[in-house]
Amino acid sequence: MTDTVREELGARTIVIPGAWNPKIFTPEWITKNLTGQRDVQISIGFGLPAFDLRLSFDEVNLILHQERLVISPIGPSDESFVRAQAISVKILTVLNHTPIIAIGVNFKFTGGCDVPDAELFELRDTAKISAMDYELKASAIKRTLKVPGKEIDLNITVEMIDGNKLAYDFNYHIAVSSPEAAITALNDLSVASLKDSTFAFMEQIYGKHID
Repeated sequence: MTDTVREELGARTIVIPGAWNPKIFTPEWITKNLTGQRDVQISIGFGLPAFDLRLSFDEVNLILHQERLVISPIGPSDESFVRAQAISVKILTVLNHTPIIAIGVNFKFTGGCDVPDAELFELRDTAKISAMDYELKASAIKRTLKVPGKEIDLNITVEMIDGNKLAYDFNYHIAVSSPEAAITALNDLSVASLKDSTFAFMEQIYGKHID
């Protein structure tokens, strides 16, 4: 079994779905309300259905969408991730009239796939599909778990791509109904501990070490 996977650091994110106004988030507003740092860098990522506006400051990336905010650490350290959490709380505190529906914390890992890994995807219909000369390009297994002792759902998707690649997506989902509830949920949360728990899950359940 391939026992090493890589964390996709760009997917280590805090996501806040809601009704956001991206025009609020000017560099001046960020300097005044989120950080004393004046050097706020702006970049645009082009994609579908629309481009992403990315603001970088204080070792954090803030990606703006009307339907969600994505806050991610720039580096791999726990300190950077905790800073992203603190920025999330500041945003919710200042923009406390924004309709919010959830908080999400996400991780993603990728690696190779050999025979023991592929056994996860030996579903009853696989042989029948092959017998009809269809080429299986990808398969995914999805599970939703309740985190022990917390009101948090863990959504896990394990996907096999082209028979030789695996992707593991972890989404910790907390349902909330207001910015105040979202602030409470984030303050009660340790993103560094969630990261450690996710790494432990990968090792204990899937036998994977994080490179």
